[in-house]
Amino acid sequence: DVASVILPTLVGFPKHAKMLPESEDPRHYLVTQLKRGLLKSVNVIENGQVVDWSYMDTLLQGVYKALNVPTYSETLFTLIMQPSISCKERQTYSELMFEGHQIDKLLFSSSSVASLCSTGYLGTAIVVDAGDSMTSSIGYIRGNPIESSLFSFNVGGRHATEELCKYLRLSGCIFSTTSQYDVARVLKETECKVATSKDKTQQTTGRSGTSSSSHSIKEKDKSLSKKILLPDGSSIHYSDDWNKCFDVFFNSNYSKDMSMQDMIHYSMQSIDAPLRRALSENILLTGGSTQAHSFSKRLQEECEEFYNSQIILGKGAMAEKIKFKFTEGKHVDAWVGGSLITKTSIASKLIISKHEYQEKGEYAIIDKYLLLSLI
Repeated sequence: DVASVILPTLVGFPKHAKMLPESEDPRHYLVTQLKRGLLKSVNVIENGQVVDWSYMDTLLQGVYKALNVPTYSETLFTLIMQPSISCKERQTYSELMFEGHQIDKLLFSSSSVASLCSTGYLGTAIVVDAGDSMTSSIGYIRGNPIESSLFSFNVGGRHATEELCKYLRLSGCIFSTTSQYDVARVLKETECKVATSKDKTQQTTGRSGTSSSSHSIKEKDKSLSKKILLPDGSSIHYSDDWNKCFDVFFNSNYSKDMSMQDMIHYSMQSIDAPLRRALSENILLTGGSTQAHSFSKRLQEECEEFYNSQIILGKGAMAEKIKFKFTEGKHVDAWVGGSLITKTSIASKLIISKHEYQEKGEYAIIDKYLLLSLI
């Protein structure tokens, strides 16, 4: 299946006064392709948290309008979010949906659960979700989430795009506006690949040589490199350095917290030792950033290198069994899984109705939250 409507989680403020019709919301607007050059964009969600709830309200109004669904509707709305969302945040979402938009039924689900459901496998696995602004991992035992195994760090596809903009700037191309940032994002998704150890070796070998010939080799490589046409009619030469933008996921110095291989290790170590072998053989990669060419291969190499350096684990004995799994549509796994969850028997126990919310208030959300904590 294909999503009928895809909207960016962006709102924008006019760069200049009275540029947009006064009949619209004077504060901020939903960023669409037509308004993209007129607005200064702001992310609605940053590191898994809503920046401003008025922004979220504007985004939801745009969703209703795009889907042609009336605000007062009996349609079931499913909100798929990061596994780390708290009960308090769910209460705020519920207040916005039931009181602000007058919906009839609401269902919460985490992106990791939805992604796991999309594969049809509800067994023992670790789900690694690389989203737009954060990356998380959590373990599941026979389909049940282990809350203590939930780890995340604030690096996602957005940060890889920002890193690519830095390399583009070094080559003389300045990508600073919202529309230019989108061009960089498309370049990342279509032209870049994740550099593996083999790629690094080839680059090192190609760059070795005398200093007198290095300049001529660089010019020759540029003349032979792929020429990419940009939307404004200008062109740019592809560079292998662009592939370094994905290093933000594997370098803990970037996030100043942890890397992806560290996160997977922490999730495994938080689960009982007899179950770790089964977990290492079923690691599900999901999220748009994991679609990058050779992403799973690079992560495999980083995990093997990490475990080989851990003497306490027996010189990488676990690394030999690490296996990553993924589906073809990794960027829509959560969307597909969310639609499947609504058809299961457990969904009827987790759906919050407007009547239930009016009768119990925030305790209705607490009851559902405690019933099945991370789902």
